[in-house]
Amino acid sequence: MWTHIGGERSELEGDAYDYQLTTLMTVDEHAEGFPFAFCFSSRVDECTMQAFLSVVKDNIGVSLDDAVLMTDDTEVYANAWKHVIGQPAHRLLCTWHVDSAWRRNLCKIKGDGLLQATVYKTVRALMEITDPEVFTLSCRISCRVPNVTIKRSNLAYTLTKSTRADHSCGHTVTDWD
Repeated sequence: MWTHIGGERSELEGDAYDYQLTTLMTVDEHAEGFPFAFCFSSRVDECTMQAFLSVVKDNIGVSLDDAVLMTDDTEVYANAWKHVIGQPAHRLLCTWHVDSAWRRNLCKIKGDGLLQATVYKTVRALMEITDPEVFTLSCRISCRVPNVTIKRSNLAYTLTKSTRADHSCGHTVTDWD
């Protein structure tokens, strides 16, 4: 089923109810997420996820060496994946979790609400850019916007914290001068 659906990308995500539901998804031929394995458990930890992924690996019949792994912002899924499957080709953070982290940390940006809103809107727009060259150019331009230039380190800090090397989104935050 993994190869039939087009398994170059996968996503692991948990649930916040009394029981724990973890869903392993792939991307189908229409570029839509397709859930193909579920784990109901009383907890989500590395041991449980390793057992789940071992069963998945034994039953899909294809190698996942070139998989792109998307998870939430916990290391449980990524560590279990590395242990059972191996290092993913790329590791991405779910957009919802990145956005949530940005919203939680807006208060760390020194300045008024307008500056915080401008920084948030800027990083949200940057997050949608998929071309690395356009992304780099847009970062440089964003850092020169009036009233943001002075606070450029806030934008750099926000982007750096959200695009750490181990959670590569295809972009790197480097030399913006």
